[in-house]
Amino acid sequence: MSKKPHILFLNQLADNLLVEHDEIRVSCEPIIEISELDFDCKNWNRNIPWVFTSGNASRCFCEIDFPSKVYAVGPRTASNIPNALIPKIHTAVYLAELIIENKEQEVMFICGDNRRGDLLKGLNNADIKVLEKVVYSSRILKKSIDLRGVDALAFMSPSSVKGLMQNGGFNNLPCFAIGPSTERELIRQGQDLILSKESSSESIIEKAIEYFAWHSPIKETEG
Repeated sequence: MSKKPHILFLNQLADNLLVEHDEIRVSCEPIIEISELDFDCKNWNRNIPWVFTSGNASRCFCEIDFPSKVYAVGPRTASNIPNALIPKIHTAVYLAELIIENKEQEVMFICGDNRRGDLLKGLNNADIKVLEKVVYSSRILKKSIDLRGVDALAFMSPSSVKGLMQNGGFNNLPCFAIGPSTERELIRQGQDLILSKESSSESIIEKAIEYFAWHSPIKETEG
């Protein structure tokens, strides 16, 4: 009997995405631990735009905390930010271009301790002053990931790719990714990948359903 394909996310997923799907089974096994740091944003400068490239950073704040002008790399990062400015292509490179086009002189970049350098490189090259605030830390967990019965893997951050590599590897499974940073890390680890159309977990699931419509998962056999 053929089985429903099973995709495993290596990042935390919202509960509403873990419900039963007609075409695919979705589960998650977070391999990264995110910890909010102790900080007080009351006296942070709200006369300059704040910039976010991570939902882990933006979720550290309440709606009332944000200044009037905020930039976010994509809808997932901007989910709790009122009227965020988002580039048409959801990458840090295009976010930097949007900030440059809007002739900003100074911004506050709010991020985690393992942030990547794409945004800063673009802004520094344009001589835009960047104040950096680190609001969360991330670390790779040491855990055994059971990939038996898993037909595909999904990654929503470069850290999750590194995490699985350190905890047993990819088991030759098809890999789905969100965003260019995660894509680059998978390529660096020697993995072929399928990139989602949008920067969302929902888009990865849709892409996986499309993939398995043409690629049958491993068949179950009776022992």
